[in-house]
This record gives sequence, C-alpha cells and structure tokens, in this order.
Amino acid sequence: MTGALDGLRVVDFGQYVAAGPLIAQMLADHGADVVRVDPPGDPRREHPANAILQRGTRSIVLDPKRAADRCVAQRLVRASDVVVENFRPGVMARFGLRAEVITGENQALIYCSTPGFASDDAPLQCRCTRRRR
Repeated sequence: MTGALDGLRVVDFGQYVAAGPLIAQMLADHGADVVRVDPPGDPRREHPANAILQRGTRSIVLDPKRAADRCVAQRLVRASDVVVENFRPGVMARFGLRAEVITGENQALIYCSTPGFASDDAPLQCRCTRRRR
C-alpha cells in the first residue's frame, strides 16, 4: 500500500515515549520509509507504547559516541529527506550532526527538533524543606 509520503526517507533519532518517535510513526503511517536509530541495550525500548510508536519503521542500533557508528549515522542523514530528533540541545552536534551543517549540505533536508528542554534551562534543583509542627 502506498501513501502520500511514499518515497520520503526519514531518520528518527527520537528517544523515549515522546514527540520525536510519534512524529516518525505518523510519517511512516503515511508511507514514509522511516529508519529509527536505537541506542545499544536501551531498556526504555521495552516500554509497551513502543509497539505503537515503532510500527511501520525499521531500526538500526548505533552508538553515535563511537566513531564508526557516527559515520553510519551521518551517511543515513545524508541520504534522507527528514531528520527527527528530540535530544537536549547540543547532543546532535556532539554526534557530528549539527543542524546548521547538515541542512547546509542538503538544502532540501527537513530537520525536526523537538527537545523537551530549552537550551538555556538551568539544571533541575530540588529544595526540600520540612515543616515544623
């Protein structure tokens, strides 16, 4: 069965049960060829919601911290029409996939970043106080 996005190539770096994987799943539902990049040994992939979020997608296990896997991820991105990620700001740059660089190399590339945190977020701090009675 073909869809409206048949022939569109997507690389999904989305993590957790969040917007990134949902976007990729919706693109796959409409016919896009989606390759999901999974980190090695990630137990969060066992979450029951992933049965839905991973439907219609293919997956590859890559550790972008390793040079060889980083090269594979970069080749996947160069051959794609869309990149989806939801890392904290700066993570994709550390993987050699800075948005400004990869979209400069491929002017038609759609780069979709949906981080859960702003780039200027302060680290989370917990201040617990005990009420006196």
